[in-house]
Amino acid sequence: HRNYLAVLRVVAERKSCTHAELRDALPDLTSAGPYLKTLAQDLRLSERQLPVFAHERQRRARYVVADPFLRAWLGALQPACQAARIEPSGRVAERLLPRLRTLEGHAFERMVREASEEASRAGGADFPMTDRARGYWNRPNDTSGSVEIDFIAWNDRDRIVRFGSCKRSADKHDAPALLAFRGHVERFLSTREGSRLREWRRELALFSPRFPAERRAGLQAGGWICRDLADFRRALLSGEAGANGTLPASPKVAGAE
Repeated sequence: HRNYLAVLRVVAERKSCTHAELRDALPDLTSAGPYLKTLAQDLRLSERQLPVFAHERQRRARYVVADPFLRAWLGALQPACQAARIEPSGRVAERLLPRLRTLEGHAFERMVREASEEASRAGGADFPMTDRARGYWNRPNDTSGSVEIDFIAWNDRDRIVRFGSCKRSADKHDAPALLAFRGHVERFLSTREGSRLREWRRELALFSPRFPAERRAGLQAGGWICRDLADFRRALLSGEAGANGTLPASPKVAGAE
């Protein structure tokens, strides 16, 4: 029982955790595999995630705690409560708040994927999807360079793919972040998995909980697609109303194929 909790806590403390990372964090654990399998398949407390187009047996699987509240408790709140018994509360809060912000960012990524899928299913999405939204990551020693993309959705009927970057604040989508995002997309398209989408029309989307009007206008003038929680709410309400309404047409990204 203690081993299950130890595994779950290590997974909760990270954005995601590979089998190798878990083995390094818990060297006394003989084998983490059975615990991960039980937590994911039987208890449904964790999820096994694969990058887009990956095969089930590939070793790039990551594990995450399925419930965001459980992840927040194990990864941040419980350690803070224990520390507050012997440390000044202000010092504990200084460490806790950045951790909670990180967890909020992870939860927002998941929210974006699920809301995009639901809006597509309901018929109110500006980007109708033909498969579930995924992310992509590669191994650090890959010759193609490091690639990490929060959101990839596609429509194989129209041969359109949307890549997305999720940030807790619209201000975080600044010039260096946008340049880095483009670089990750280009490197992904040069990989074996990404090559199948290389000739498709592509869109680059930015997601944040809220886009102030001026910030949205500036980004869209540069060809970026901006979507926030208010946009998702309108898309879901439009779909539920059965009116087949959509958000305004997405601007095409400069240089998109």
